[in-house]
Amino acid sequence: MTITTIMGGRRGFRAHRWLCAAALTAAAGCTTLPQSDPEPPDGMADLEMRLRLVQTELAMLRGTLAERDAERERSLEASRALEESLATLRAGLDELPGRLESLCPEPPAAATVNAQCEPGPDAQRVVVSGDKLVLGQVERVWLAPPEAFLEARIDPGSDSSALDVAEVVEFERDGSKWVRFDLVLEDQTATIERALKRYVRLPGVSGAAGRRPAVDLRVQIGDVREQVEVVLTELDGDEPLRLGRNFLTDVALVDVARHHVQPAFRAPE
Repeated sequence: MTITTIMGGRRGFRAHRWLCAAALTAAAGCTTLPQSDPEPPDGMADLEMRLRLVQTELAMLRGTLAERDAERERSLEASRALEESLATLRAGLDELPGRLESLCPEPPAAATVNAQCEPGPDAQRVVVSGDKLVLGQVERVWLAPPEAFLEARIDPGSDSSALDVAEVVEFERDGSKWVRFDLVLEDQTATIERALKRYVRLPGVSGAAGRRPAVDLRVQIGDVREQVEVVLTELDGDEPLRLGRNFLTDVALVDVARHHVQPAFRAPE
């Protein structure tokens, strides 16, 4: 608006000067029109300089706006690239659980332990010299057959191991001597048949009563699982099994002041 006004004023000024010159010429009797405009006054040069300055500032402003537009476009492109990277990362994180599940096997099912075999508050596995167990005077053991838990008295003073049984019957099977006997468990009586290994003479008992059959049974305490020769007899006391030196030698040490040193364990499969 300012530029138009300036230019319009300049044209009006020139037309006014031309009319004045024409009028003077006509008055003098001359019919020739003026050949050129007279020189503009000093004020017009100043206005033209200001106009050029305004035009320069406008050009600089347009350049600045163009640079800002370019910078804004670069920022938008960077934002779009960042959003794409985040989307890719989220997709990878969503797939991660499935990949881990395919790489890691399922954990084994929790072992079900007989409630009667749960360890006491101070039960723990104790190892001596890296290969021997420490046992209390009484331990809970697994006996097979009959595939059951029962209490055992640990007796380092006895040479042999013994089992409290009833109704021992000797018989033959395929030309070999076998024995059948009953073992009273906590909730039932188990009838077991085993090959006769030998006869053992009980110390201090004379006659046929002192001659008792012996069989092999598998005994497990903690991590130790051994096949042991067991004499079938009648025992005094509350524990139906007595483990002597034929089991303890090179396997365990006994702390007679403690009971149930070894923790409960899962029944062998």
